[in-house]
Amino acid sequence: MRLFILYDISLLFKTLTFEHIYAILKSGSSKEKEDDMNLFVYGTLTKPRVQQKVLGHTAQSQPAILKNHTFIRTPANFGNYLMAVRSMGNRVHGLLLSGLSKEDFEKLDEYEEIDQEGCPYHRKDLLVVLENGATVWAAVYVGGAKPRSRPKHSPFDIGL
Repeated sequence: MRLFILYDISLLFKTLTFEHIYAILKSGSSKEKEDDMNLFVYGTLTKPRVQQKVLGHTAQSQPAILKNHTFIRTPANFGNYLMAVRSMGNRVHGLLLSGLSKEDFEKLDEYEEIDQEGCPYHRKDLLVVLENGATVWAAVYVGGAKPRSRPKHSPFDIGL
């Protein structure tokens, strides 16, 4: 039964592999405990001195890969930094920072200026691949349109 469900789901979501779906089912949730969250980094936050300055400590880290993404540069008026964007078949090499707290993410969001007007990226939970082939959920600062929050009441709601 479980294999049929995995097969059926993989047909619906062609970008997900069986390993991704297995990781989702095994974890039971894409959300980590509040004091043990992960972040995939690929730019200045890969440097321990930057982590120390932003977080007040360095995080546990290990090499990781973000599949189906590539780098572009942010607009010059936003500092011309690296930004990961969706790109099928490409990979971004970086580090998985683990053991981060909610307070760490508040500091990271401030450092990345994601609440600033005109910020070209946002934080999103994605699966990343570790050196041993395991996949884990991690927050990633990615480029592109910020997800819109769904209105509480839509004129198109049909009461389902």
